[in-house]
Amino acid sequence: MPRITIKDIAKITNVSIATVSRVLNNKGSYSKATEKLVLQTAKELGYHRNTSAVELVTQKSNSLAVITTASDTNFKDQILAGIQEEALKLDINVIIVSAGRDNAYLQKRALETVLQRPVMGIIIVSVEFTKNNLCHLQQSKIPYIFLSLSFNNRSIPFISSDDYAIGYQATRFLYEHGYRRIGLTGIRLDSFIARQRIDGYLTALKDCQLDFRSDWLQENDFTYEAGQSALNKYHELNNVDAIIAASDVTAIGILNKAEDLKIKVPQQIALLSIDGTDLCKIVRPKLSSVTQAFFKMGVDGVRFINSTILTNLQNVQNNFVPFKIMERQST
Repeated sequence: MPRITIKDIAKITNVSIATVSRVLNNKGSYSKATEKLVLQTAKELGYHRNTSAVELVTQKSNSLAVITTASDTNFKDQILAGIQEEALKLDINVIIVSAGRDNAYLQKRALETVLQRPVMGIIIVSVEFTKNNLCHLQQSKIPYIFLSLSFNNRSIPFISSDDYAIGYQATRFLYEHGYRRIGLTGIRLDSFIARQRIDGYLTALKDCQLDFRSDWLQENDFTYEAGQSALNKYHELNNVDAIIAASDVTAIGILNKAEDLKIKVPQQIALLSIDGTDLCKIVRPKLSSVTQAFFKMGVDGVRFINSTILTNLQNVQNNFVPFKIMERQST
């Protein structure tokens, strides 16, 4: 069925196209009778306003693009919820595009998809762009901000947790609870987040006068399978009495593997998860966690883009949102 246009409404109502446009956009002057006729006809015909066409003509967009990772972890759900809620308050439309997981080509495809239509800004959720894709983003001159990802380059706007502080405070927390052989797992050593967390972890071990053993650090990704694999290795080596897991999903992998291996948590091995989503409260034992303010990241990201548009200034925001350690049953 062909799309209903204002020309169709004008033809049926015998009202000029210009007047129909004014009525549908609630602009200009027209009689109440004309307004009633146009709106009733539009409803009967199933007319929907073509937002994309309007944006192309006016060069003013009310759409916000979100490029997000396709990781197996669930933290991004809270970020997206914050984005959606704040966008709704500001009457901003949200377009969500997946950039895959650690894939330069899919990043490029996602970015090109966004740049092919007028958008007021771009929010990138935990996607580490390659150098070329980052340059392409910056050259677009569209306001953007990264969420749940920080940078040494402070010219790049971001809102995130301080991953160095997360690594440090998680380690200190376990030390202060009596643990001395503390493992860190579920992280890829080539990522900026991982390097920051590892640096914080190593500094805390040093400050606590604990000698680091290389087999305490198990490289992997943020997945459930990573947790399962890591605990198998720790169990074979019998080398840790506490584990910091890089995501809630990884922590649950460790927890379930502990059940398989008849390892009691926390009696035989303690477990502290990084993220602190609702998953921590629906498993047994409930997971102690470094709980990040993901929802706030989403809200603040939308506010940053909106304020940049309103002030017409290319602001740079580098902001660490607070996190807290929630002690539950696994430590």
